Amino acid sequence: MKFKISHKKLLRVLQKVQGIIERREIKPILSNILIKTGGEGIEISATNLEVSIKEFLKAEIFEKGSMVLDAKKAFEIIKEMPDKEIYFKRKENDWIEITTDDIFFNVVGVDAKEFPEISFLEEEKFQEVNKKNIKEMIEKTIFAASNDETRVNLNGVFFEKTIKAGKDVIRMIATDGHRLSMIDKEIEGVSKQGLLAMEPLEKGLLFPKKGLLELKKMLDEGLDSQNLFFLLKQNSGIFKKENIMLSIRVIDEEFPNYKQAIPEEMKNKAIINRLRFLNSLKRISVIAEERSKAINLFFNKDILEVFTTNPIFGEGRETIPIVYEGENIKLGFNAGYLVDSISAIDGEEVVIKIKDKDSPVTIKPLDDDEYTCVIMPMEIKE
Repeated sequence: MKFKISHKKLLRVLQKVQGIIERREIKPILSNILIKTGGEGIEISATNLEVSIKEFLKAEIFEKGSMVLDAKKAFEIIKEMPDKEIYFKRKENDWIEITTDDIFFNVVGVDAKEFPEISFLEEEKFQEVNKKNIKEMIEKTIFAASNDETRVNLNGVFFEKTIKAGKDVIRMIATDGHRLSMIDKEIEGVSKQGLLAMEPLEKGLLFPKKGLLELKKMLDEGLDSQNLFFLLKQNSGIFKKENIMLSIRVIDEEFPNYKQAIPEEMKNKAIINRLRFLNSLKRISVIAEERSKAINLFFNKDILEVFTTNPIFGEGRETIPIVYEGENIKLGFNAGYLVDSISAIDGEEVVIKIKDKDSPVTIKPLDDDEYTCVIMPMEIKE
């Protein structure tokens, strides 16, 4: 196998796959990439068996074939090479030459037969989906997914199809047990019938956080110019955009009953300027305890007091004008959870609804019923 390729194009793809490959000590073959010729170029594939990616790049092919080499080392080599066309050649013993006019590397490769077989089901019929909506929904939920690998059913974002106000919507929800983020988007356009026909969406599907982060990266590239297509089959969601395909395996765990975490009767309500509130949280949390990030909110008539105390550094306090209906109440929160939720909201004002000091609060945009955040309060240390 031998080919010639643009330095910039190759570097971009090698950088992209670094988020997918596994560390060598977990399963050595998964720290590699597969490069094989196809059409008028090459296909570069990487997988960790949960998330797989394949991208086609134009290249000049001299000899057809395939090669497997260490993804991290290939990236480091190409990153340090000049912006010239680069030659790759696989030799009979699976060693791989990487050269330009005056630079030569001879690196260890692996037999391509050892690389896991990945099926992207390209012959199947994909449904076009609204890529801007998908990107927004990921951004507004994924921060609430758990990073605790022992709680597998909280390590992702839950997708389901539901009806809201008489309309078919796709709902995405994430929670780590302390907070929850949920967004609904109406299904419309060319994708409506295809998505409605996907039976697994009736019960819901749980996609891993790592896979959705890769999907977001994929959507960040050329968001305005390229269509996104989706296929749900064989316990995987497969996304296709121009010359890139991404497969994400569904987590086979039961997502908790999230509806029980959303309080209904909320007798206290505050309307707050979003940016003023966000900046205040960032300022006051600077002095909060590093481990807990505990911050207190005191709601009273037309004033919100944001404050924290730290036995090592002292205290911080700020007052914000608000519109408030309800009884005076003091609540404690993890400041990071509040900042994440407020940052994800669009619009000038947010609405916080409170039942009591021991119940979760809801945070929403003032004029948007699509998005809801729920946060559990912390115990206040007097």
